[in-house]
Amino acid sequence: MLFERIVGHNAPKRMLSRVLETGRPFHSYLFWGPEGVGKKFLALHFAQALACPNKLDGCGCSSCKQAEFGVHPDLHLILPEGESIKIGGARTMIEVSTLNPISSPWVVNIVDEADRLTPEAANSLLKLLEEPPSTVVNILITSRPHFLPPTILSRCLPVSFGFLSQKEILRELSEKKVEDAEVISRVASGRMGDALYWARPENWKRRGKYLGTGLQLASGNVSLSASDALLKEKEKRAVTDFLKVLLSLWRDLALLSAGVKEIANIDQEKNLLSLSGERAAEDWVKGCFQIEEVLELSYTTVNMSMLIVSLLISLGQRKTRERSEPFAT
Repeated sequence: MLFERIVGHNAPKRMLSRVLETGRPFHSYLFWGPEGVGKKFLALHFAQALACPNKLDGCGCSSCKQAEFGVHPDLHLILPEGESIKIGGARTMIEVSTLNPISSPWVVNIVDEADRLTPEAANSLLKLLEEPPSTVVNILITSRPHFLPPTILSRCLPVSFGFLSQKEILRELSEKKVEDAEVISRVASGRMGDALYWARPENWKRRGKYLGTGLQLASGNVSLSASDALLKEKEKRAVTDFLKVLLSLWRDLALLSAGVKEIANIDQEKNLLSLSGERAAEDWVKGCFQIEEVLELSYTTVNMSMLIVSLLISLGQRKTRERSEPFAT
């Protein structure tokens, strides 16, 4: 069965299954939707099925095995180098597209985080996206289509992705026998990629540290030493991880303040209930917007140091009463 290992996304899966049945794919696709929901995973499986002589993704043939190990000669994955996809990566994509397929009917180019294409790289791909060789299929993946130039967007067939349900994520984590599956399925916020990321013990442990900082911040205790430690962490995702944890906390506080009991961080329910009444619901909501803005900027080349410090100071304001007892995380 096609795409049986893909959780959710029934509409994209049906569409791509019909493409495989007809054997007539569009020349360029744009897989767009929230970060971490499985766009790249489905793109890789679609490419695998295009290359498979049986039109399946994982039938066990030599083509499928090559694709699974990332060594298929006709499937090419283009990734950012540092903060962007530079002209060199675009030229490589153009060059491989001029070659005949080696062992399958198609040459498939997958551009991950296509919104990171530099203007020069994006312009160089225009002709390939609009009029590629007859054996080439291009798949661009992005969580931020508004960062792509209209000339790129207009040349691709959009395939939209949405969030997964908490039940879908919980079922997948339970099948994998992940500890804390219930909490992880909630804090993942509909993103299977985030769920699998937090399921790793070392990342879940870091979440605990970020929770402590976030709860103290929500109580009005601003510690700029926390921002210094965060920005010095070697893990590249440290800043975005912290902001996601912070956003999840602030959303829960906004919900509880408005009388909604269904929250994500159920392991912190006691602390959050205690804090939620210290500010008006609109204050917590305003904080959510501030965090989302900084989180969006964290995916760009903007220097994050001053932004993080400014955010922490802003979020720590509007304290209504003193709190001396520490929070348990």
